[in-house]
Amino acid sequence: MGQIFKLFVVKDEPYLTIDENVIIGDKAIVTVNGMFPSVVECFNDEQIGLFQNPFTKMTKRHKVVMGPDEFTIEEDLKQKLIMSETSINVEYEEGEIKIIE
Repeated sequence: MGQIFKLFVVKDEPYLTIDENVIIGDKAIVTVNGMFPSVVECFNDEQIGLFQNPFTKMTKRHKVVMGPDEFTIEEDLKQKLIMSETSINVEYEEGEIKIIE
């Protein structure tokens, strides 16, 4: 069994993420209540603190481990994620993405 990731699509590009702390130089997906994902470049500790230790529990960060240059997804799955503005849990193993129900 492969590792479990969250799959997001932001601006038509897929991202695989994990629930780990980020450091300067990382990319993260930041969501509000699990929706409206945005890609954020982690430039400094003050910025990271805003979403890693947020004032509201609705703000979540997801560390990007693979971006659009490293894998692709089927167009119908991409459109589903774009329309829902949320994420799905997936398994990634040997270059294949499997949706976890």
